Amino acid sequence: MNSVQMAAKLYQCRDSAKTLMGDKYKAEIAKFSELIAAQAKRDGCSELSAATDLAAKAGGFGAVYMLAAYVELVEPSEPPNVKLTGGRP
Repeated sequence: MNSVQMAAKLYQCRDSAKTLMGDKYKAEIAKFSELIAAQAKRDGCSELSAATDLAAKAGGFGAVYMLAAYVELVEPSEPPNVKLTGGRP
C-alpha cells in the first residue's frame, strides 16, 4: 500500500468515526488523541507509530477511533478559531 492509499484509509476511518459517534465525535476523539500523544511522548516515538500500536491493541471500532484521532491530530477537521484584526489574516 502506498502513502496515498494509506492516507485515504485514514480519512475513511475519520469519516466512519464521525458517522458512528455523531454529536459526541469531537469530545470522544479528543480522548483518543490524548492517549496517542501520551504514548508517543512516553515511548519517544511519532504520533503515527503510537496510533498504529494503540489501534492494533484496541482492534475493531477502537482501532477505527484511534486512527481517526490520529488524523485529527495531524489535520483537524475544524480549523482553530482565528480572530481577524485589521480586515486581513
